[in-house]
Amino acid sequence: MFEIKDFLDKMFLNYKIKNQSESIYSYKIAIEATDVILSAYADLDYLLSELPYRDHICFSMHINNAEPETITSYDLDRSDFINKFIDLITYHKDILFEEGDIYNCNITINKSESSDAISIYYLKLFINYLDSLSIDDLNNLISSLENNNTVINFNLINDNINFYTQKFNFYFDVKNRRCCRISKFDEILSNSREIVNFVGYNNFKLIPDYFYLVKRSNRDDYNKWFDKLSIIISFCYLTNLIEYNKYEHKIDYKLNGYKTIFGSIDLKKHYKIEHLAVNQYFKIYNWVYSDSHITDKIGLARNILSIHINNYNIFCLKDDLFTSINACYDIYLKENFDKYIEVKNNVVTLLNDMSQKTAETAESFSNKIRNNFIAYITFFASTIIMNTISTGKIENIFTKDIATISNAFIVISFIYFILSLYEYISLYKRFKKNYDRQKNYYNDILSIAELTKIFNEDKPHIEDCTYLKHIGRLYSILWLASLIILFVVIRILTIK
Repeated sequence: MFEIKDFLDKMFLNYKIKNQSESIYSYKIAIEATDVILSAYADLDYLLSELPYRDHICFSMHINNAEPETITSYDLDRSDFINKFIDLITYHKDILFEEGDIYNCNITINKSESSDAISIYYLKLFINYLDSLSIDDLNNLISSLENNNTVINFNLINDNINFYTQKFNFYFDVKNRRCCRISKFDEILSNSREIVNFVGYNNFKLIPDYFYLVKRSNRDDYNKWFDKLSIIISFCYLTNLIEYNKYEHKIDYKLNGYKTIFGSIDLKKHYKIEHLAVNQYFKIYNWVYSDSHITDKIGLARNILSIHINNYNIFCLKDDLFTSINACYDIYLKENFDKYIEVKNNVVTLLNDMSQKTAETAESFSNKIRNNFIAYITFFASTIIMNTISTGKIENIFTKDIATISNAFIVISFIYFILSLYEYISLYKRFKKNYDRQKNYYNDILSIAELTKIFNEDKPHIEDCTYLKHIGRLYSILWLASLIILFVVIRILTIK
């Protein structure tokens, strides 16, 4: 590992650190000293060999208020850089330095952003940097580092710990490097826009998963910043409305539940964070945005939250709200399930009634055919019997008068057929419309998928319609065929 203190100890006597800072882009330290040491080449070579290959060091030096001279390793190999470094120290010590002067040195380590990991030299400094960022800056920073929703790895150079969220992984040992993806990122953002009004901040792309510590560090001062952001962002995704005030670094929110709560969250304020609140908010958020029925779940969550947030302090939760919300949801599901079973039973009854009506409609049409045939048989049987009795023989049954009456009977039967067929077709159409109307009654209760499932993709209805069409065609052909046959027979017998 590259320890800056070891590097300074090899260079200076009686040095004092004026300031140091670390960001995502660089680590910087400024010192002043009263004396320098000409370290051996081998010592410097060993120290610089510990510098991560992806980073580059920049060293500048000046005495008192003189113009600084600078060298950088960016375009030099390590050997050339060390030689230039020794030359620079020698020049200042032997040529420029006078008694009472002060050496001023600045060391900057520039980090690579395109690498598979970003170096973090001093985690405490880096956490302070993150804490200084506004929500806008943090949002833009993460967007600039975004790479297909994959984990952003931070290689800890001097802190032997490992902790991570779903988005950020801090590791000392390379075996703890991670490369998984947040697969639900786009879905969460899309769903949040449906249930939360981000006033004037449509580019808000931070999600709680970025900050909730899946594995915590053993240092509370490192965890605190992540816990704070985890609570704030989780809460934002559970409210009705949030508005970011970038000038005062505050988030104004509105939550409508059993009670309506308005408030502001000061992003620069250091709150007392309770671990219970961290877990509760993330569990509730994760539950709301997972699977389906998000609108139902967010309504229940807002109701419970609105009566348990005391004095507008979202960071203090005394109870296990997640369990309460789950219990309420179970009751809600049970009530809905009972209603679902009731609706399903009603649909089954409806389908049975429709099938019964199908049978009744088909039977009504067939009965008319049957009655028509009975009328034929009765008429012609009585004609034959009467004619036989009056003449004493079965000849010339269809006289001109009887033939005329028979033809009139056929015409009346044909008209009756047309009316019966018209009535049958009207009943068929009404049957179809009635089915669609009954089905539409459930649109407000059931989803399209549930309707399709309960009505079995309309298969029973299609079968009923097919049956009615078949019966209609069959008996229509039979009726017409019988009329034509009778007409031909009467015609033949009359001609004789």
